[in-house]
Amino acid sequence: MSAQPEKLVVKESGTYTLVDGRQIQVIVNSRRHSKWGTGYYNAKKIKKLGPGHKLVLRVLEENGAFEASGMTSRNIWFKGEKILKDEGDGRYWTLTGVRARLSEMQRKDTPINFVGSGPNQMKLKDEDEQKFRMEKGNRWFLLRREGMGLLR
Repeated sequence: MSAQPEKLVVKESGTYTLVDGRQIQVIVNSRRHSKWGTGYYNAKKIKKLGPGHKLVLRVLEENGAFEASGMTSRNIWFKGEKILKDEGDGRYWTLTGVRARLSEMQRKDTPINFVGSGPNQMKLKDEDEQKFRMEKGNRWFLLRREGMGLLR
């Protein structure tokens, strides 16, 4: 029978000593986009805007996304990453986190209803068979122009 390798379960980064005396350096990197219990269905519980909300609104405002043409969530994420890198404070965000913040701020029965989304643009792919294809993703835009300059 072959011997099974020992498993090492680690929760924190650091230096660990193995049974045979060797030392190994372990770096634990777990990127979470947001806490559990956030998102569209819990948007009513949000009392104030967090840093992710503010960054999304800042990106939309700086890029003039006030009409239904707006920006895709991927563009918002990309421009926000650039802002965070330029500020250099070590923060980051994920595309999933951006989409969660957008959906929270889109819900109409909450006080943080700041963004809307526009319909996808359709393109006729095959005229004979009447097949259509989505040309672009959902477009996100600001619903209000006033008061957004306070987000910096």
